[in-house]
Amino acid sequence: ECDGTGTMPLAQIPTRASLIRASLSAGGDASIVAPGGVPASLARQADRQRRGSVLRSLYIWLRWWVWALAYTALCSALCVAPAPTLAWLPARASGGLMLKGQADLAP
Repeated sequence: ECDGTGTMPLAQIPTRASLIRASLSAGGDASIVAPGGVPASLARQADRQRRGSVLRSLYIWLRWWVWALAYTALCSALCVAPAPTLAWLPARASGGLMLKGQADLAP
């Protein structure tokens, strides 16, 4: 039953000790789902949310592995041939990709 604000309880969870004991003594017959069950529209929405999109899963998987593999390849290239790798990197001239240390300012 709605409370007038458009909300509807979906579950009744016993929180007092007497209600917990009563629900345990009832055996497996007690359910926390509110009387009337879950509305069909809400159940469909929950199923869509749980399943997710194949494209989103593919995007997340590719984003994770492509960046990790690109980083590993760059590190390996810097170890094997640092000069050609640094010459190949386009952002090297502007200092956007590589971090540079500050000069020692001590006299």
